[in-house]
Amino acid sequence: EWFQIGNTYDDEGRYDDAAEAFRKSIEALRKTNCAPAATAAAWLNMGFALNSSGRKQEAEAAWETALLASDCDDFVRSNLVLLSQSVADLDPAAVAALADVLHELGAFDPELPRKLGCQTLVTGSELHRLRKTGLSRPTDLTAAQDLFARLFFIGVGVERDEVDAVWSPSVVHHLRRCKLLADVLNSRFCIGTLQFFSFSGLLIMTDWPSETLGSIDPVMSIGTDSMELCLSLGDGKGGGSCVVGASVLDLCTGSGVVALHAVCCGAKQVVASDVNPRACMLTRANATLNGLEVTTCQGDLFAAIPDGWQSREFDLIVANPPFVAAPVGRSRSPTLFVDGGPDGLSVTRRILQEAPAYLHSGGCCIVEAEFPNIDSAIGTDHAGLRPEWLEELGDFTYSIIYAKNHVQTASSYVNDRAQSMQQAADWHRLLLDHGIRSITSGLLVARCSNRKLEAAGPDVGIALQRILWEACDADESWIEEGQQCAGFCLV
Repeated sequence: EWFQIGNTYDDEGRYDDAAEAFRKSIEALRKTNCAPAATAAAWLNMGFALNSSGRKQEAEAAWETALLASDCDDFVRSNLVLLSQSVADLDPAAVAALADVLHELGAFDPELPRKLGCQTLVTGSELHRLRKTGLSRPTDLTAAQDLFARLFFIGVGVERDEVDAVWSPSVVHHLRRCKLLADVLNSRFCIGTLQFFSFSGLLIMTDWPSETLGSIDPVMSIGTDSMELCLSLGDGKGGGSCVVGASVLDLCTGSGVVALHAVCCGAKQVVASDVNPRACMLTRANATLNGLEVTTCQGDLFAAIPDGWQSREFDLIVANPPFVAAPVGRSRSPTLFVDGGPDGLSVTRRILQEAPAYLHSGGCCIVEAEFPNIDSAIGTDHAGLRPEWLEELGDFTYSIIYAKNHVQTASSYVNDRAQSMQQAADWHRLLLDHGIRSITSGLLVARCSNRKLEAAGPDVGIALQRILWEACDADESWIEEGQQCAGFCLV
């Protein structure tokens, strides 16, 4: 009974009350000599409630107790990532040495996503699914690759004896030197403290989606939005890319995946910036790990750019900014990389307002975002109508590319993202109060048309063509190869 009450409180967003209910459930279970699985589930849920309440140290202690109480190894392995406190020591010399070791392991193998049994590019959501369903262990995956994938791609715990049996002491040494491999549960298991992504020959480190970093803001895992932005630049093999020889600025860089992909696509110079110092640390480490050169700077959007990069020096500005619509009044503050302000466009607006001062003549911006009420710009009922936020982009000629099947009503949007039914109801009301009826993910491609700039320069249509025919959606649901842009809308 107390367990169900705890779940109800959790759904209502009453996290402290939920934690107390789960504690009472645990006390009742102890008196009845109930199965270990029931006690472990109560401790696990108590940890989630404490974490949602901001009591992160208590949450970690509850999760550890849950895993110690369980008699199911699969339950333990799939939840050990909850104990992953990322204290990685990403010293450049240590990371450079680690790169050589990971090459020997085959961790840079571009075929790894396919070998993992993924039909699409490997994103955070796909890896989470694999954590719950298990790895199929295909025959062309070496034992060393299999172990690396389970620890650092998928996030399952592995017995320490297996780690010592499969990997050489040198491999284990270098991973421990960077504090990427940690012992947990009385040193019985090992876990990876950071998540790795394999993309187009790159190996990218970032935080686990379930990371518990206390007051430190985590760095976003890689999803379809990052993949779309990367693929809009090219395939990463240099030829035929729209950024060959270009200078590129990547704002809100996060793990640095887009900046590093731009280098692989042939960009001449790449600057990556982020307001989160942890993101800058990971971007520098990822550049070292992949043997690429990116100038990384910490600060608020354009304010982070070094003094030598002034007055329209970039050919292309790309950004995957915080874009979740988070109206003031929500019961919990969103994570730094999530908060896009009242309508999700607060950071996007700033980027487009300030970008002309940092672009070459005819320079372009490509921004991944979620756009409110975009469906009002098309259709017989709203012919010729543009949402207000589109009218604000006066200095740009632009196109926004999105898929009809990605349009969500305000209700479905919050139901997919809220942590409780009460939070969903409050969030939905706030969206409606701000005039937001629907939200759509998409790519905005804009060329500065300010009269101060020369009219000459690359046509935005070139970038649009590349996005339409090469980017697709990272899960290939937007366009199928060779078809006529079915399901696409251009605003």
